[in-house]
Amino acid sequence: MSSGLHKIIWIVVAVGIIFGGVAFVRSTQDSHNQRRATKAGYSRAEAMLGEDRFVFRVTETPEQKQLGLGATTKLGAQEGMLFPVEPHENPYGMWMKGMRFPIDIVWLDGAGVVIHIAEEVQPATYPEVFANPGGTVARTVLEVPSGTLRRTGVKLGDTIHVQKIR
Repeated sequence: MSSGLHKIIWIVVAVGIIFGGVAFVRSTQDSHNQRRATKAGYSRAEAMLGEDRFVFRVTETPEQKQLGLGATTKLGAQEGMLFPVEPHENPYGMWMKGMRFPIDIVWLDGAGVVIHIAEEVQPATYPEVFANPGGTVARTVLEVPSGTLRRTGVKLGDTIHVQKIR
């Protein structure tokens, strides 16, 4: 092989490595920025589930509602997401698109009464939609770590008072 061809091959390999490295760094930064964005820009709310105080990220935009916890890799034991629901949006459906862990889902009416529960909903259930039954009007939906409802004793008919904290 001529030394000129040898140099060209090494240049092509070096350029490929450089472009590959740049693409990797960009994808890593994009992934990090997406994770950071999933926690930034949310107002917060808190509620007692049983004896445990939970802090919720509150979805306020259509984009936040659609993404939900889909870009979240894990929840703390007393963390969750809150979805405000307008009456015309009922029944209000939840899906597991992009989820990496199971959750419990709780639908509350306007007084904070638990009107529907879906426990230990698995990521593999996507594209199935979980919703409050027709004839009920949810005003809030809470997503919490799987097993929370069993652990805290929350059940249909209980009242959960949610307060915004920021």
